[in-house]
Amino acid sequence: MPTELWLVGHDSLAGRYELITDQVEGGRPVYRLCSKNGSQPEAFLWFRGGNWGITNSLKASPMAAPFLARCADLSGRARHPLELRRPRWQVRRGRGQEEPDAALQLLASEPLDDKGAVAAVEKSAIPDESLAAAGTPPAAVLVTGRVGIHAEANGRYELTGATWRGKPVYAQRTSEEVDALSLFFEQGYWVIAPDVCSLPRTVARHQSQADSSHPACSSGAAGRPWEFLEDESKRGHMVNMNTRTYAPDRKVVLRIAEASEGSHASDAAPSAPVSSSRDEAGTPFAAFDPPNRGSPKSGCPEQRRFPSEGFPRWVAEASAEIHGDEVRVLVTCNPGVAVNLASLDLSVGSHSLKVCLEGQESALELQLPAAVDSDLNPVARWSEKTRTLRVRLSLLQ
Repeated sequence: MPTELWLVGHDSLAGRYELITDQVEGGRPVYRLCSKNGSQPEAFLWFRGGNWGITNSLKASPMAAPFLARCADLSGRARHPLELRRPRWQVRRGRGQEEPDAALQLLASEPLDDKGAVAAVEKSAIPDESLAAAGTPPAAVLVTGRVGIHAEANGRYELTGATWRGKPVYAQRTSEEVDALSLFFEQGYWVIAPDVCSLPRTVARHQSQADSSHPACSSGAAGRPWEFLEDESKRGHMVNMNTRTYAPDRKVVLRIAEASEGSHASDAAPSAPVSSSRDEAGTPFAAFDPPNRGSPKSGCPEQRRFPSEGFPRWVAEASAEIHGDEVRVLVTCNPGVAVNLASLDLSVGSHSLKVCLEGQESALELQLPAAVDSDLNPVARWSEKTRTLRVRLSLLQ
């Protein structure tokens, strides 16, 4: 349990809140505002009626002690306010009147300056300060840090010249023909989605203020991590209702990209002869005859297409190629097979890749055309349109 919290973004309520060790309300801790030289009125941060909020006294009645600011605990499981998954603070403006305040934030450590930590973190997250100050959208931004499901959101996004809601639209730069994502502003969020529209199927999102001119302005804001689609359900017959659940990922970072970052060569190369083989345990897997090739760093992709005789029944075809500083594997699945990234298990060896699909007895094992770094997590993308799984593996340095 944190012994102190720092609130920023609100003049009258900002400051350090200290844990009252002998006070518990509703099974949760109570924090008191430490006033500077008695200049601030007494205030408490505590849990009441499904909300973490700030009041002037510890009274159960909302009439006697109305919330000056509050944030609903939607899950009901937060043991202290820093555990709130998606904090949405509401500030009291008058009797029975509240309005959201995105500037109000709770921090686990002391702010970097008197104005709060948000401005300082945002400033450090933007390498070109003159660009950020002018509000000019950068030519490209880079998203990094996502691992596992929806790792396809990583990559370079370039300015398209189009606008949506008066803000710039970025398109993901990819050497593949399908499934390029877009980055744009919608309903208070910078979102990553396949289509630019009013109701997108958002893969990832980052809450931002309405006056942010481009996504790098607020990507580093403290307490506002990127959120990724975790679960999706659909109900109804005549009228459908889609419910999506998002989970924060604090490892994901968006920043302004340099001119050479995130770009790869897109040349194609002819395939080489392949043959069938077995591993040491006797399990059949696709292999290839090593050709006379140059350095894998030469930038010319080298593709190997595997024979389908040893494939599991759910696999139609597979291929692997050296592309720049990585190996790219393409696996096409047969129609009728239910596939999603959550049902896949990828096991990477220095020269092999094993793909297991939930509900299928046999696994696909491929021998790779070059040594890869098995300590790094692979990047996987699934296209329902082409029924193709794309896996990217980093070459061993």
